Amino acid sequence: MDIIDDAIESFAEDTENAELLSKSSNTPSDYFRLPNEDFEIKVLNIIKLSEETLPQMDGYGMTQEEIEDVKILTNTFLEKRQKPRAFWVASKVATLSLDEQFREATQILKRLD
Repeated sequence: MDIIDDAIESFAEDTENAELLSKSSNTPSDYFRLPNEDFEIKVLNIIKLSEETLPQMDGYGMTQEEIEDVKILTNTFLEKRQKPRAFWVASKVATLSLDEQFREATQILKRLD
């Protein structure tokens, strides 16, 4: 998590983006001091922020694979706290939505024949 956070922080400093810098200036101890609820919120926010900034961050060493690893670890943390696996649930919802869209597309194509 800290590696992703540091990459965003470096990018924010280099681009003089004060808002991004304020969201990403965290040390490992900043995370460890937080109660579970606040830790969860902070990690989920950094994951979202990393996905938003990744396309602009060529050369800063952050990869989609690292973000996916953090998502997996976050899901494990949420499971241990007996919370739904946020990213698995989101993925499942997206998959169900795609299935529904394919069914609709198939029906439309049948009508066109």
